[in-house]
Amino acid sequence: MTDALAVTLTCRNHSDVIEALRNCARCGHAFCTDCLVELRGLPYCASCKQEQLLDIASGVDIAQVDLASRGRRAAAILLDSLIITFPPWVVALIIIFPGIFRGHPMNPTKVRIFSFILVGLYFVYDGLMTAMRGQTVGKIALKIKVVQTDGSPVTSLQAWGRALVRAVISAVFSLIDYLPGFFTKERTCVHDMLAKTRVVNIA
Repeated sequence: MTDALAVTLTCRNHSDVIEALRNCARCGHAFCTDCLVELRGLPYCASCKQEQLLDIASGVDIAQVDLASRGRRAAAILLDSLIITFPPWVVALIIIFPGIFRGHPMNPTKVRIFSFILVGLYFVYDGLMTAMRGQTVGKIALKIKVVQTDGSPVTSLQAWGRALVRAVISAVFSLIDYLPGFFTKERTCVHDMLAKTRVVNIA
């Protein structure tokens, strides 16, 4: 969020003030200089000031990182899912479930076992790649990266913990994991919240 002059607006608190306005770095609304305070060189209104101070105290400073869009994150997840699931499914249909081509139903037990294998493969892939470079192949392609809340690289513990949460929740009901990302200010899914990570743009 920039602090550019908002000369065509009025102060949100003082409707008669129309000059020398700045945008709050957190909510984006225009305020006069009397209604703003600066934290780390950025302007904040009274309502956002307390939230920002709490974030800074906890190591979170979302004004300093460029959070990845939900669209980019979804595209990266889709690409990673194709990379991990498509080859095993091709092999499974040829070797494990050949009867499907002759109209026979899949064996439910084999399907469950195969599903757990896929979850395990994704866990290893996600945890290993994130621990090594903060990015899976999908995130590399979409130019986004997993970082700590202050923008610094994730630790191996965070990477594997994040991957574990995703794997466990996905094995039961994946929507629970991703649903908060549509409503939280920092687009955090459950695995981001528990691992204290964020996904940011790198280009």
